[in-house]
Amino acid sequence: MNKTVWKTLLLTFCISIFTLGKSYALDQAAFLASSVYQNRDTGYTAYIDDEEDLLSSEEEENLRKQLIPLTEYGNVAFLSGRGEYSAESTIRNFYRAVFFIDMENREIRIESGGSFYKTITPAVANTITDNVYRFATAGEFDKTASLAFSQVEAKMEGRFLVAPMRWISNVFL
Repeated sequence: MNKTVWKTLLLTFCISIFTLGKSYALDQAAFLASSVYQNRDTGYTAYIDDEEDLLSSEEEENLRKQLIPLTEYGNVAFLSGRGEYSAESTIRNFYRAVFFIDMENREIRIESGGSFYKTITPAVANTITDNVYRFATAGEFDKTASLAFSQVEAKMEGRFLVAPMRWISNVFL
């Protein structure tokens, strides 16, 4: 009887430790509450959910202003948090243009859906993250987000996107 109690307590302890050690997964309800702007003409919304507090208040305000034009094309969001397994699996269910800085996995990621997906394909998203990763590495998260969203806007407007990493890779191939 005593062994059964100890085994049950040990199992409960192990499960609770595993659950506590598991990385934070973004909560979609909290994300939806983080709306900073809604376009009256299109109904699309801009979101900023800086769970990791990477941006100052001034930087968040500057980013909010930068997201407003993108609401012409769809919902757009800036997220920082700790992804459960990978940045991709964490934001897969948000179905909008999302720029995510995953501090747990040290990864930046852009996911798109809806009208954004026609232009911001996975290849374009990877090019943009290749173009901005050095700012994230240096801890300049405001520059990282600003440059990423300006490149998303440029692509949505039909402008050319510089892809130096792809050109360098092609040279070596």
